Amino acid sequence: WRYEIGEQEVDLQRGWLVVTRTLIPMAQIQHVDTRRGPLERRFGLATVVLYTAAGASEIPALDDEVAGEVRDRIAGLANLNQQL
Repeated sequence: WRYEIGEQEVDLQRGWLVVTRTLIPMAQIQHVDTRRGPLERRFGLATVVLYTAAGASEIPALDDEVAGEVRDRIAGLANLNQQL
């Protein structure tokens, strides 16, 4: 997994043999959340979930603190705080 957060989009890339790349425009992001299952809690990890009208995309297995920072950065760039 690789991810890059730009001013205009979030670039997600996953895979080794078959590489899948997803670009999510900031203007399309409706909601950003973090999720922690039992195994993730055990190892101090979290998953950032990006919701758009087309569905959800994930950035998995981030350190819990990093996941919070990523979530807040994406929410700020997507102006989600102003939409409330």
